[in-house]
Amino acid sequence: MDIMPIEGGLRAIGHGKIRSIDVKTQPYPGFATDLQAQMMALMTVGNGLSVITETIFENRFMHVSELTRMGADIVIQGHSAMVKGISQAARCTG
Repeated sequence: MDIMPIEGGLRAIGHGKIRSIDVKTQPYPGFATDLQAQMMALMTVGNGLSVITETIFENRFMHVSELTRMGADIVIQGHSAMVKGISQAARCTG
């Protein structure tokens, strides 16, 4: 990954495929619950099955219906969401 400074922040450019991961939200210094929606959107284009477990707030998966409407494969079970990444061929290119 290349990380470079830009005006007002940093730019990160990855090289290669996005891999699946498992994430559990936790209080600081753990993974912030405020970032789980963005991480889930990224997981939809990763390779394999990813899991997000929400341990701080109930009803924090409100964005799942919109992601599935756009073609994401996400199943919620209790406090966890299983995200199956889609293949490169299935991604929208336009």
